[in-house]
Amino acid sequence: MPRTFQFIFLLACLLPGCGDDTSQPPPPDVTPPAAIESLRLVSSVSDTVTLRWTAPGDDGGDGQASKYEVRYSVELISNANWDSAAVAVSPPAPKRAGQGETFGIADLAPGIWYLALKAADEVSNWSAISNVIAATVVGDVPPSAVTDLEVVSGMSRPPLKVGDGPRTRTSTRQPSRCLHLGV
Repeated sequence: MPRTFQFIFLLACLLPGCGDDTSQPPPPDVTPPAAIESLRLVSSVSDTVTLRWTAPGDDGGDGQASKYEVRYSVELISNANWDSAAVAVSPPAPKRAGQGETFGIADLAPGIWYLALKAADEVSNWSAISNVIAATVVGDVPPSAVTDLEVVSGMSRPPLKVGDGPRTRTSTRQPSRCLHLGV
């Protein structure tokens, strides 16, 4: 036996597990991220709601999830109707477990909206549905009521001229009162 071959053979026999490879591949990842239980409404302004929650981990509460799916509906969200709820566009990339997340959804019609989310890990193990929250969207707020409207009497205006083709008439009727809007 040549010396080089003997050395390699000896080295192979001394290495643990060498020649006797009974190692198993790691078990598949079947642990989903923890369900998010901290979803809350931060604000509802015009047609936009802003949400906040605490990031879950990759496997339960450890590590970092890979993605979120945020859904909203005019019906209370549950496992039964999760797939029929609208999917929010471009949720944030998950942060490490325990860190705060913030996300806004715009262009919502006025009314009551229910919102929830799920997190997934790198092999698409999905968490359970988060706590479901309700948000009231008011839409564009009308201007505030006029509160300083008053009637002022004794003001006069020049006569009104009404154009009617080549003929022009002059109204001699003078308003006895007019409205004055305080600005």
